[in-house]
Amino acid sequence: MQLIRKAGLLVWVAAFTTHLSALTWERVSQEFTLEAGAGDLIAEFPFKNERAKAVTITETKASCGCTTPTVDSRVIPAGGKGVIKVTYAPGDRVGPQSSLVTITTDEAGVAPATLQMHIQIEPAIVLTPRLVLWTKADELVGRTISIKRMSKAPVRVLEPKLNGDALTVDLKPGAEPDSWLLTLTPKAVETPFTTKVEIPVVVGERTVTYSAFAVVR
Repeated sequence: MQLIRKAGLLVWVAAFTTHLSALTWERVSQEFTLEAGAGDLIAEFPFKNERAKAVTITETKASCGCTTPTVDSRVIPAGGKGVIKVTYAPGDRVGPQSSLVTITTDEAGVAPATLQMHIQIEPAIVLTPRLVLWTKADELVGRTISIKRMSKAPVRVLEPKLNGDALTVDLKPGAEPDSWLLTLTPKAVETPFTTKVEIPVVVGERTVTYSAFAVVR
């Protein structure tokens, strides 16, 4: 029992060897909603040095290449304030996204601060369905994917691109405004295959690529 008490004491002491950081943050987590095709998002995380001596930010590290943190001055004087600016490049992403930035200082025994961004990227279009399927027993008939605009910004659907030549593609306007019909037809169904169809969509001044899939099995 004595050894157990000692081990527990060591754990209790170790838990308090990590000190509170001199930097206090107005917020460490933010949420955003973007439309697909939007430009870069810039978030600001203000902080203050609550200590009586200067603190140096030694590292700012992002969890992915789509996120870039910057700070105007890495040396924060006593009582000084600063802002970490985090630039997030959405690229072709859609749906819920998360990005983390860790901030390390020169303070001994202080764990890095973690800043979080949660981004919901609304799609510019919706594909129904995203996957079309044939079997060996099927005839060589086209399967149609419906494309409908969801973005508030103007949208143009460009000619789809295929990985391979196993399909023929036909894109035409739909019956409703801001809709399109994409018909895919396999050239043969004897041999199984899966083909990705990339659909470039111009949203405002940016191009976002969506994917559909054709499967023969």
